[in-house]
Amino acid sequence: MDLTKFYNGDFDKLDKILRKRGEKPTTISQVKKFLNLQPGDMVALKGVGSPIGNTARLDIVGYAVVVERDGIIYRNDPDEFPNGLGHLINVDFLEFGIKRTLQLGYGQTIHKLDNQDHIEKVFGEYADILENRNERTTKGTKQKNIDDKLVSISGSYLRTAIHNKIQQGVFDLLVKTHGEKNVKMEENFVDIILTNKDSIELIEIKPYESVILCIREGLGQLLSYYHKDYLDNKKVSLTIIGSKEPTVDEKMFIKFIQSTVNIKFQYDSWERLGSR
Repeated sequence: MDLTKFYNGDFDKLDKILRKRGEKPTTISQVKKFLNLQPGDMVALKGVGSPIGNTARLDIVGYAVVVERDGIIYRNDPDEFPNGLGHLINVDFLEFGIKRTLQLGYGQTIHKLDNQDHIEKVFGEYADILENRNERTTKGTKQKNIDDKLVSISGSYLRTAIHNKIQQGVFDLLVKTHGEKNVKMEENFVDIILTNKDSIELIEIKPYESVILCIREGLGQLLSYYHKDYLDNKKVSLTIIGSKEPTVDEKMFIKFIQSTVNIKFQYDSWERLGSR
């Protein structure tokens, strides 16, 4: 059933049609939530929401932001799964192929989160960026937005905003600790470079909630920068700073890399550094 005409529309009429077709009230409620998704809405993709014994469990396998493409947000694929995808909402993916396990209980297909504590746990830095953006757009500003980044939210906007927030925060912390002359930002394309008397630390910032994704995307960049511009330096270390502290499994992955690469490597998080 194509629901295009009901997207963000007459839910009372939709309710009557679906009830007539024998759909359960819980199913109808899920459909309404789906059809009410708006551009800029953040979506956490759930893998598992079933508890383990009496312990709540929520596995997040990806993050996306709802977008409009060619004037379309919702569309219908007439072929049902597995030949087609059925009902579709256009999104930009921020992260996918990840696994974040939280002790939260959300068993239904779609949930709209209102609990601020749960929002922060599920969405992390994404929630913080969206909240700050909404405050700026509703409270007015003393500075003209000249780069149009506040006009619409996309995956690129969110990644850039979180990256810049962490980069500036880390830079300020290092300047406070080591002095401005020893900390450089965006030199030779490296996010941050910390220089001491006999060592250089190349720091790459990644905006993701998944530590493994941060490392997977950032380590190749750091090795490239090292090979191109810092190979002659004796003591060079590589650091990736992401959003979150690593889980037990992610710590094992970090140790694997540290034991494999022939250069000092570490991971740190804005969750830890920003709480100082």
